Order: sequence, then C-alpha cells, then structure tokens
Amino acid sequence: VMPMAITPTEMQNLIAYLAAPASDPYGAKRAALGQAQPWTQVFSEIHLELGNETWNWNSFPGEGILDPKAYGARTSQIFAFAKSAPGYDKNKFDMIMDGWWAVPSWTEDELKQNTHADTIDIAPYTYNPFSDASSTEAIYGPMFAEPERMNSRKDGLVVQNAKLAAQFGAKLAVYEANLGTSFGTVSQADLEAH
Repeated sequence: VMPMAITPTEMQNLIAYLAAPASDPYGAKRAALGQAQPWTQVFSEIHLELGNETWNWNSFPGEGILDPKAYGARTSQIFAFAKSAPGYDKNKFDMIMDGWWAVPSWTEDELKQNTHADTIDIAPYTYNPFSDASSTEAIYGPMFAEPERMNSRKDGLVVQNAKLAAQFGAKLAVYEANLGTSFGTVSQADLEAH
C-alpha cells in the first residue's frame, strides 16, 4: 500500500526500484540492499495499491479523501506516472485503487475519473448488525446466509462492485473480510460468547 502523499517522481522511482536493472540509480539502491535481480523477475506480479480505505476518514484521517472524484483524480495522476515509468511492464504490475464496497456509487464515482487502475479492491464485512443472540439459528443462520446474499443476488453489494469493475475494465479483488459486529443491540457478553 502506497501512501496518498506519494509524488509522481516517487512513484516512478518506486517502479524503477522494483523493475530496473542494477545499473539504474534505483536498481542500484535495491542491489545495495542485497537484491540485484529486479523484483519483477522474482515475482510474477506486484500489486501496488494507492491508499488504504481512503473513504474511511474516521479510522485513517491522514489517508482519507472525503470526495471519491478527488481520490479517482489522484489515482489517475499517480498511476499514469507509474505506467509511464521506465521499466514498467503491464504484465508485472497490478495498480490497485480503493473501493468502498458498502457504497457502490462511491466506487463508481472513483472509477469514472479514468483512474488507470487495473484492479479495484473491496472489504466485504459480514454480520453487521448483530442484534439477535436468542438461539444458535438466530446467530449463525444470518451469518452464513449473508455472503450468499452479497455474492449471488443482483442487488448484492459484491455483485454491484464486480459489475462496476467490469464496466470500467478493471478486476475486482477482496483485500480484507471479517465479521463486522460493531453495530447491533446484543450485549458485550453475547459478543464475547459467540
């Protein structure tokens, strides 16, 4: 994950560090650290994501961008420089932008900015809210059914994000998944017991 503050020059230098021969100044830096061979010859694909949950300004205020169009424009700028860097190979790099799985319209606004992204990633948390701990079925039935609803129904959030990615010529990836029990009415004791 690259910081949002990365400059176009730093982006191109990163590509050189990962892909250039040891005779290049940034390839030489890599070689000086013990890796003479370019990383693009070691790994079949290198995934580079710009920012982490840039929509999640409450958790990551230093990385947050409160406007999906602004994040899309920033992604477009940085990824264009990456893709024009000496040593860049589209078969070796996967340029990833952050999507907001719970708000597909936010992701769509990002993608409309000609982002040069190869992939958009999402974090489809499940089991939110957790409000009924009255029985095993009440607890685990919804927990196991929710992924099916998100992934298989045409109105499912994962399905909507997959359609958006395809519409804009990008792949869809999941960078994180978990149980998101931060909302609901069950007691702390029930949260800890189940």
